[in-house]
Amino acid sequence: MITLIKNALASIDQKQYAKYDFVIKDGKILKILPHGSLLPDADKVIDASGQLLAPGFSNAHTHLPMSMFRGAGEDLSLENWLNDTMYPLEDRLYSEAVYLSSLISIIEMVKSGTTSIIDMYYFCADIFRAVKESGIRAILSRSVVGDKEQASVRIKESEELREMCLGEPLISFGNSLHAEYSCPFETIEQVTGIAAENGEPLIIHLSETKNENDGCRSRYNGLSPTQVFMKAGADKTKLIAAHGVWLDDTDMELLRGKTVVACPQSNLKLGSGIADVPRMLEHGINVALGTDGAASNNNLDMLLETRFLTLLSKRTDPLRMKGATALKIARAGGTKAMGVNAGRLEEGAEADLILIDISSERYQPLLNLDSHIVYSSRSDDVTMTMVAGNILMSERRILFADEKEIRARFDECARNIYQGE
Repeated sequence: MITLIKNALASIDQKQYAKYDFVIKDGKILKILPHGSLLPDADKVIDASGQLLAPGFSNAHTHLPMSMFRGAGEDLSLENWLNDTMYPLEDRLYSEAVYLSSLISIIEMVKSGTTSIIDMYYFCADIFRAVKESGIRAILSRSVVGDKEQASVRIKESEELREMCLGEPLISFGNSLHAEYSCPFETIEQVTGIAAENGEPLIIHLSETKNENDGCRSRYNGLSPTQVFMKAGADKTKLIAAHGVWLDDTDMELLRGKTVVACPQSNLKLGSGIADVPRMLEHGINVALGTDGAASNNNLDMLLETRFLTLLSKRTDPLRMKGATALKIARAGGTKAMGVNAGRLEEGAEADLILIDISSERYQPLLNLDSHIVYSSRSDDVTMTMVAGNILMSERRILFADEKEIRARFDECARNIYQGE
């Protein structure tokens, strides 16, 4: 099938924005042609006049089912948020609630231009079902936590998830450890070894809070969480570490060539601190961007997350983060970690694309569209979201689910959970 996107304003190779026609075939960008070129016959033609075509966003740290907990546990530290609110609520989760919460999260992300995600949670069969039905690109992982006996059950569930993902064109498997503080070294070493042996991603929370870092150094004779994971063999894995708020230069050098996912809004809301993304880049770290879950962020909007990343990085020096750099992080940082050729407009890349309506006053005059996307855009300016050439949202309408029905069923699950039924 050939899809043609005509009259689209786009920037190729970070050059000036101009009009192009895009030919999409077999899920990839086949041709990028200057507008007005001779075009092939197409099965579907999209007129993108007055719109900007851009790579979709890669949300590299999510917990899809946590949309069920949006608004619960507000104004708490991470430790109190987890122990006093999240863990008790998670004990009430059940299959249908996880499936519908995951769909609600995906709908929100697709409507704000996200085309790929990296998720860690449990109830993996229900998350897998929602992800597959939606058509979004994903790495899914079962977060392992606990001592040897507890971990063995969770590792078995992780292996079951690996089997589910086999042969899926858009869904890949990742190994996951929740964090250093929630796993004894034996568990960290075991799961890290599995990831290294299989050449698979290892997805973790890392140095999110000062208490986490201080506690680790106390437990491990002065070693930081990064040093503990590296001691366990994480240097031999495709490491994807969320947060990295309290990394020092030694940690960052150990993480050279690995991925750290900044989650600025979640870190601010939980009072965890501000990750030094520009310094990570100087150390050769692949930086990606994530929203975290809707329970600690309250939104899954990567446009807004990109704005926070840029502004926080500029807080003492406006030259430390350019808007174009932040967009590259938000688009290609996650896909690089996933091993997917996406997040850029080039022939041969995956057709994970979005259209943004730039006709409103917020984009005028059209002097610097990268800047306008970072500082002026809103998520409802996204009019189309495409993954691997398949359209998931068109003209603000979700195509893979009945939103009204999903919300009604989700609300029923929320009543069951919050009323303790």
